[in-house]
Amino acid sequence: MEVTLAMSVAVFCLLGIFGLLPIGLNSNKTAIEQTAAAGVATSIASDLWQSPTVATSPRFSFSRTSTAMQTVFIGEDGGKVAAAADARFRVSVWCNPPSIATYKTATSARIMITWPPLADANAASTPSKYSGSFETVISLDRN
Repeated sequence: MEVTLAMSVAVFCLLGIFGLLPIGLNSNKTAIEQTAAAGVATSIASDLWQSPTVATSPRFSFSRTSTAMQTVFIGEDGGKVAAAADARFRVSVWCNPPSIATYKTATSARIMITWPPLADANAASTPSKYSGSFETVISLDRN
């Protein structure tokens, strides 16, 4: 009788632990994607900061003077890919260059990284159907 009771308590506890396992795995996957997206955002910010005197960034070809949304697709290696089907992330960048009237303000850029990259079929529209995202705003030098 005692063995049966002990086994039922053990089974009850194990069911609770096994029920939490998918939640933990999903949380781990989200953390991995967030970390990778933060690395991509750092690369893009570095690329934009690297070229303060030219209008286009050298690695990802973002225009620092355009106010329109610019979209690129990033692969597993963190580099720009030509085909969206080969991408891991979709990156949307909005730059806000200063006007002549506000000469002393710095250019700012909003970087939004979303996944899966093909959740929104139209790359020209602002992403809205993604399952995960990472977003940051940076200020660029006016050199």
